[in-house]
Formats: sequence, C-alpha cells, structure tokens
Amino acid sequence: MIRYNEPTICLAGKSKAYSGYIDIEKNKHIFFWFFEAQTKETGAPIIVWLNGGPGDSSLISLFMEHGPCKYEGASNHLVENPYAWNKEAHIIYIDQPTNVGFSYGDSVCTKSDVGNDVYKFLTLFFQHFKEYKNNTVHIFGEGYAGHYVAATAVAINRGNKIIEQRVNDNNNSTALNGLLNNATQTNNYISLNSIGIGNGLVDPAQNYAYIKRMACNPQHKTANSTLCDHLQFHTVGCVNKINECNLGLERQQSPEIDPCTHAQVACNNDLVLPLISAKINIADFRNLCEYDCYPEKNRVQLFLNNKETQAAIGVSDFSYKTFNQQVLNCFRDTGDWMQNSTHLIPELLNNDIRVLIYSGDTDILFNWMGARMWTDTLTWKYAAEYKKEKEKRWKSVKIPSTRYRESGLLKQYKNLAFLRMYDAGEMAARDQPENLQNMITSWVKFEPFDTCFDGICSLSIKSGVSLQLIIICLISSCILL
Repeated sequence: MIRYNEPTICLAGKSKAYSGYIDIEKNKHIFFWFFEAQTKETGAPIIVWLNGGPGDSSLISLFMEHGPCKYEGASNHLVENPYAWNKEAHIIYIDQPTNVGFSYGDSVCTKSDVGNDVYKFLTLFFQHFKEYKNNTVHIFGEGYAGHYVAATAVAINRGNKIIEQRVNDNNNSTALNGLLNNATQTNNYISLNSIGIGNGLVDPAQNYAYIKRMACNPQHKTANSTLCDHLQFHTVGCVNKINECNLGLERQQSPEIDPCTHAQVACNNDLVLPLISAKINIADFRNLCEYDCYPEKNRVQLFLNNKETQAAIGVSDFSYKTFNQQVLNCFRDTGDWMQNSTHLIPELLNNDIRVLIYSGDTDILFNWMGARMWTDTLTWKYAAEYKKEKEKRWKSVKIPSTRYRESGLLKQYKNLAFLRMYDAGEMAARDQPENLQNMITSWVKFEPFDTCFDGICSLSIKSGVSLQLIIICLISSCILL
C-alpha cells in the first residue's frame, strides 16, 4: 500500500514532489520524500539516498546537504539550495531502517535486512510511479550507509538476475538467498546503473586502522601527543578484534559476547570516545565540538515536528527524531557494525554496475585512507589494471583553498572510481556543495570527470554537449589546443 501527499515545501515552483509511506509489509512502513528533477525531464536519472548512523534519518541530508532547500549557518529559515542534487536528476530520500525518522514498524538490525527492505520499497515505488520505471537508478549514501548501499545494490542485482533467468529460461527456479518472492515478476526489474558511497563504512578494519594517522597528522595537529600515544597503543588490538569478528572466531576470554559486538564496543571505547572526550569532531577534524557538532540537526528536528509540516508531507502526530539511539543499539547487538561489506562490491563491479567511492579528507572515522586501501585491494575482473592506474588531479568547479591546485584526486579504471575530496568531512555535500553537485551530475549523466595528469588536462564542457578538450597546463597558464 502507498499513501502520499504532494507537498510544495522546498520547491519554489521548480518541480513537483511526493512524500508519504510505502507499506512494504504489514508491520513495516517506510517514509520517503521524492523530488522531481528541476529540469522536469521524466526520464532523468533517479538517485536513491540513504543515510547511515545506524539510526540517522535521511532527511538530515535533505535539509543539510543536497536537498532543494536547506538550513544554512545559524539561520532558522530554510533557504533555496543552488547546489541541490535534483537539478538534473530525480532524488528519493528514504528513512530506513524502520523506526528511523518517520518510518516505523518491526525492527530491522542488519545490513542485509535493510538491503532487502529498500529493494522491496523500490519495487513497490516503481509499480505505482510507472513513469519512472525505466530510468537509470543510482543508490547513494554516506557513513554507515556504506553497508546499506552495498547490501541494497546486491539485493537489486540478484533480484534482477532471477527476473532475467525467468525471462530467458522460463523455468520454475525459486528466489535464492532469501530474496523477495516478488522479484520473480518481470515488471519488478530495476534499472540499477551505479552505486555511490561517501565516507562510508564498508571495510571497518581499514577505517579503524587509520584513525590515529588521521587524528595525529602533523599538518593539522588535531590530537595532542598523549592522545596520539593512546591511539597508537590501541590500534593494533582494535584491528585484530575486527579481523577476528570477520573470521568468525570466538573470543575465549568472553565466550558469551559475540566477537563482532565485542570489537565494536572495544574499538569505539579505545579509539573513538577518547577523541570525542577531547572535543574533536570525528566526522571533520577541522571543527572542535563535543556531541552537538551539527546544530542544524536541531532545527531540522523542530521543523519536522511542526504539525503543519507533518500534515503537508503526509504524516500525522509523529514524534520525529533525526537520530534513534535504539536502532544503533540494535545494530550493535547483532554485530553488524564491524562486519565487512567489501565482499559485496566485486559482485556489482563484475556485473558492470558502476561504483563511485568518494571521501572527504577531513573525516577521521570513515576516512579516505581506509577507503583508498580497500578499493585498491578489491578482487574483481579489472583489479590489476585498477591498481596500476595513477591518481589524477580532479578539477571541479571550486578549488577549496589556496593550498591546492585542484579540488581533489581521482583514481578510475572502467567502472570503479575513487575520489578524494579536499577540505570536506563526512557530510561532504555540506562542506563542498559546488563540487559535490558537479560530481553527482557528471556521474549520473555518464559525463567524464575533469582531470589533469602530468600536465595534461581533460576538460568536460557541460553546455548541452559534452566535449573533450586537451589542455597543456603550464605553471602560470594553460594553452588550449
């Protein structure tokens, strides 16, 4: 069952929107907010956005990062966002899992269950909004949603394979690995084209291995020497615990504790909480804070608890929170946090689904160093070629500061791309909105990123037709050939 309104919040007459609920099961009610592309092109790409946490509402990113309107600075008023991601693409913000944001119902506490639920949501969404059914779909998310994005894309891909098998062979095979039965219906095929993970938790061992290096880099001197010594001392033990979790080993010292839950509790106590206690923002080392690092969240929560707002978006008398601690506790108790998701990525790559891993380079916890390491060591059909590929200077629309000649660094081969973004934290679209809008538009429209390598620059001109120009960049100027 689907029930929704057509709210005008944030639109300024530029497009239309739908918000409300899709009941994916009798006791699972998923809230969504869909914004049409401002170009009003029905066939535009569709971005599916998932926040992480676990327990964070996806409406945080709507109102603080890349939605058509946002809270900015100390303002208590929503302002138009000129760098919205729906400029040339449709976007769906989904509150997931259940009991996050406006969604409610039976609890979900593992990434695989989230992936299957989002897959079921999308099949029902496209059954109702048939005009979008054949559009390319791009699953994006940040933070803990690194787990969700990978699991969702794999659920879709496997469901599509079942559908293809039924179409090609017309046999009676059943859904595999617990995939949804309705995936066997040919009209449930989803045109999954790509995924994007921003500062995501995908390989926990790699992320936690680099926390000390991120916090103690002498270039920005975030942590003092005492804290750095503490982080150094505990890093190896933490990584070993994560590896034990993923090897399925039992801890003889505490056999009653799941090794993955033990790893999460130990690593966060030893490496994360000391940083928070030192008032270091683990999502962006440039900002000192304690727990309330993003005060805009309070304004988002207040706005979404307003009765007029809720009536407009198809919600009634709901106590909305941007974050649900009980959901985080539930994922902790299942050990989901420290379980590696990198094994899901090659399945996507080997089926020619494009994968973009982008990382703001001031995030300590879900850091770019760990992401670069696990993307370099993936086992897939072009692994050797990707590993040999050189990083290129990413030339986006804005250079973050005078320290840089470019916006970041890009490594790409075939359908895998890793993008390091300068001067951005975990909420990269909040910190570098111009560059992130440029990134997402280029990606979903299959346009090449603007890059330079060894003085040779590739420049994509986006004025109706994408052209490739070669520029020889000298120290003080560039000569257009």
